[in-house]
Amino acid sequence: MCGQGCDALVNLTFIAFIVCAVAYLFLSVVLLIGWKGKKEGGILLLVSILSLAWSISGIFVAVSSGKLVAISLIVEGLRNAAIIAFLLILLKKVTSVVIDGEHVKPSSYYCWMLAVSVLVVIYNIAIDIITGFTPLISSVTPSMSGHLAISVLVLALLEQLYRNTASEKRWGIKYISLAFAGIFVYEFYLYADSLLFNRIEAGLWGARPWIVAVVSPFIAVSAARNPKWSLDVYVSRQAVFHTATLIGAGVYLLLMSIAGFYIKKYGGDWGTVAQAVFVFAAIMVLLLIMLSGKTRSWLRVTVNKHFFNYKYDYREEWIRFNKTLTALDDILPIRSRAIKSLAQIVESPAGLFFKKEQDGDYQLAANWNTALPEIDIIHRDDPLALFVKEKEWVIDLQDKVGANKEGSQENKPVIAEPLKNGDYRFLIPLLNDSEIYGFIILNEPRSSLNLNWEDIDILKTAGSQVASYLAQYDANDQLTIARQFEAYNRLSTFVIHDLKNLVGQLTLLSANSKKFRHNEEFIDDAFETVENSVDKMNHLLEQLRSGIEKKVVGRVNIGELIGTVVQLRKGAGASIEYDGSNSSADSYYVSADKQELAAVVEHILQNALDATLSMKDKAVVKIAIIPRDKFVIVRIEDNGEGMSREFIRDRLFSPFDTTKGDSGMGVGVYQAREYITRIGGRIEVNSEVGVGTEFNLYLPFTVTSEK
Repeated sequence: MCGQGCDALVNLTFIAFIVCAVAYLFLSVVLLIGWKGKKEGGILLLVSILSLAWSISGIFVAVSSGKLVAISLIVEGLRNAAIIAFLLILLKKVTSVVIDGEHVKPSSYYCWMLAVSVLVVIYNIAIDIITGFTPLISSVTPSMSGHLAISVLVLALLEQLYRNTASEKRWGIKYISLAFAGIFVYEFYLYADSLLFNRIEAGLWGARPWIVAVVSPFIAVSAARNPKWSLDVYVSRQAVFHTATLIGAGVYLLLMSIAGFYIKKYGGDWGTVAQAVFVFAAIMVLLLIMLSGKTRSWLRVTVNKHFFNYKYDYREEWIRFNKTLTALDDILPIRSRAIKSLAQIVESPAGLFFKKEQDGDYQLAANWNTALPEIDIIHRDDPLALFVKEKEWVIDLQDKVGANKEGSQENKPVIAEPLKNGDYRFLIPLLNDSEIYGFIILNEPRSSLNLNWEDIDILKTAGSQVASYLAQYDANDQLTIARQFEAYNRLSTFVIHDLKNLVGQLTLLSANSKKFRHNEEFIDDAFETVENSVDKMNHLLEQLRSGIEKKVVGRVNIGELIGTVVQLRKGAGASIEYDGSNSSADSYYVSADKQELAAVVEHILQNALDATLSMKDKAVVKIAIIPRDKFVIVRIEDNGEGMSREFIRDRLFSPFDTTKGDSGMGVGVYQAREYITRIGGRIEVNSEVGVGTEFNLYLPFTVTSEK
């Protein structure tokens, strides 16, 4: 009779059972992986597996044109028995049961409900077995009455469970109650209709798998909300958010399509045009809504609030928070990133950062996505600053009460007018080692938000992390500045040391001028010394102007350099023995800064002259140039006081350690070793107390002749 219509309905029912089977296969796998052995989780897993079996049996019923319906009904009865067992276990945990306004002992009430449930389940399954082998149409009344009784029983159990569960705990069972209520309200309607008209409506029967499949996500959400059921189920917030978005968009487009159909149908000649314009406008509105930050924020808050144990996915929030705060490639300054990292947690679009200065005042240090406020400093004696210091609370600037619920009418901070009248909402203290580093003020979030303990905890924890990060950033900044000053101080020390040497040369020249002013050879040496001093002072001035030591690297003739240094130091103390006529001395060249290398040799030579002062006429300083492998050795040897091995090891090369009292700087030998090492050489020292000292400067030569 029904022809193609019946075939289409059978095909639709077949597809529905496949969808339902896939949904409960996925749910069963998730529950099985998360099950840890407790009976609540085990029975809920059994409910999911029997729902899967029922879906598979429905597929075979659809394929066999109803011949295997008895098997499907029996599996359905077993599934219903598992649901009833699950609800009875939950109901057993209720500490107080209220019936008609009177409290009943849970144990007696549970026994009564258990007995009724067992009788109804046995009756239902027995009727299905007895009548299942006869054509379904001839046995509607007895079979359907059993399923109708099951529906009434499940709804009664749900009502008792939900009503007798403490209001603060209903959040955990809300969705599974809604899922089972949805299934059995529909079952009640289906079987009541069947009993009333003594037949089964094919369309209502075919819609059952769709109903059962639709509620499967609700069961998963409840499993995730109740870890005490020993089902470690994780549902991605992003997946729920995007799924909710897609479902909402799908429902919206479906409604708009229906409206467009009727516009075309009743629009006359303009129907098609009106339909096209309407659908296009509807799609544009949908895109505007989906791209709206406020709408997305509202949906995200709604999903987090109603579908999960905790409001925040702390792993995702912490990753995003740290990524924003430490994003070195972000063009935002670090303090603006700090505001943004906290604002993202509560979906705030903008904010301000006030940093505590050394005098205790709070100075506006950064702003993000907002114009500068009228107030740029909050003094340390301001009521708000005192309140933040005393309470260390997250403050709601709109109601002016500490958001951690410790506030009272007597504990309201006084908010400055520019902050109270602006679009500012939350003040978050930044605590570093129990000290206030500053605070961040966030604008009104995109979606309505009333802070609870979870918001406060995550904001205060993130605020402490921000304070620690910014404090370390400030410390690194100060360290960089200190290093710059250290570099200038170090340069100044070396410059003073070199100036001291120049002053020593000029002082010696001045002292000898009275005695040898008529000596032409002395006059020539004096001009050469002055010229050399002027060159060195110009070199030092260049270093001071540039802030760094300017190097002029070139080929330096070792023999010529030693000869010049010896000439400058004649008459400064001990007799200097150096055979400058040795032809091999002028054959070696070193790649170095001539001024720097000359200063090194000059300093070592001056130390040798100083060490022999007590020897008077017996004082001798010898200089020799010795080639060895890839080095040319400049040896400076004296017969002075000498040094111990401990002194050489512990003090000789230590900066700012001197044995010359106020006349010494203690950096000459240190500077000499640093430079010789930098050009690839080394310094070796041999010394014996009371005998003398030998310095060997190993210099890597580049060529053995100028050619």
